[in-house]
Amino acid sequence: MNSKGSDKEREAVHRANKFSSRKDIYEKQKSYDLIFDVDIDENVKIGKDFNIRLKIQNKSKEERNVSVTITTKAAFYTGIIAKELEKLVENLKIPKEEGA
Repeated sequence: MNSKGSDKEREAVHRANKFSSRKDIYEKQKSYDLIFDVDIDENVKIGKDFNIRLKIQNKSKEERNVSVTITTKAAFYTGIIAKELEKLVENLKIPKEEGA
């Protein structure tokens, strides 16, 4: 018997799945070639302006087109949304990684 979570158990499940009517249930792990990093100053004062920095790194060999939406909302101390403050929608071309 294979121990739970072992490589042998994983192999057995994938082998059995080949004969299943739901073959798509165990998709191969997807590889993502865009890396997103959102940076917000942690010392933001209530009621003051702040900057949001979004860094996008393209690890692929091809240019990528990305649609980015950033929305800011005001909320009460209870967490209930008061209103939308600002919404930014940008369509960006992210160049391929140098040397890729």
